Amino acid sequence: MQKNNDDIFCEVALDLNFISQTQIDSALEKKMVDEAIGKQKPLSAYFFDAGLLTEEQIAKVLKIKTRYSSPAIIEDTIAPNLMVEIEVLEEKLTQANVVSKNVWFFPNIDKDIEALHRSMYACKNPAEQTIMIINNKPWWCPQRFWTGILVTDHRIYYHVLKKSFWAAVFPSTISGHIDLKNISSVEIGDIDTCFGSNYVGHELVINTSTIGYVRMGMNVFADDNVNAILASLFAYLGSVGRLSSNKPL
Repeated sequence: MQKNNDDIFCEVALDLNFISQTQIDSALEKKMVDEAIGKQKPLSAYFFDAGLLTEEQIAKVLKIKTRYSSPAIIEDTIAPNLMVEIEVLEEKLTQANVVSKNVWFFPNIDKDIEALHRSMYACKNPAEQTIMIINNKPWWCPQRFWTGILVTDHRIYYHVLKKSFWAAVFPSTISGHIDLKNISSVEIGDIDTCFGSNYVGHELVINTSTIGYVRMGMNVFADDNVNAILASLFAYLGSVGRLSSNKPL
């Protein structure tokens, strides 16, 4: 059944933890009473008048709601509403101050950075929608030391350093991808134990197998929020059935 505007507004606001179901029920009841006597005003006005939503919160909900209502999303039989829910997830992380300048989330993905990842190692299929990107490539970073991750609505693409004690001196990169439907778990493992004191990266572990080292940001030290954001994304993808239901051994 097609959702109406009020349904979508309430669902997005509820997902963002802006309001409760009890508050939604109360506002809908007041709106129904007003409409019965010919009084018309948007549902958001009831939340605003009651002091439950600010103008800024309403604007955020309406921005996401616009995408939620898009025919391109509603008619997407492969990943219905996935991208909207990803946007809600990003907003929740922002509210919790789990943000990073080394991570780009839909819909705020820098097109130049996306093109860089896609051209160097990642997805060449324009039909795949990019969900998240980890790491830009600064001018000072040689290609042989650079690592990154790009996640689409179908796959995770990675460009990592082969795990080796000498990776900091003699790096060897590995690129590849795995379908989300074949993934049961994605984790960031231990920090590197390579020769020297410079930070090389953390273990990227997919289905309990270590793929290689990926940097948590391009700073001197690891950016812990990158790990938290990646974990949150794959926890969400697992909760909505986008990953394999087979548990790792």
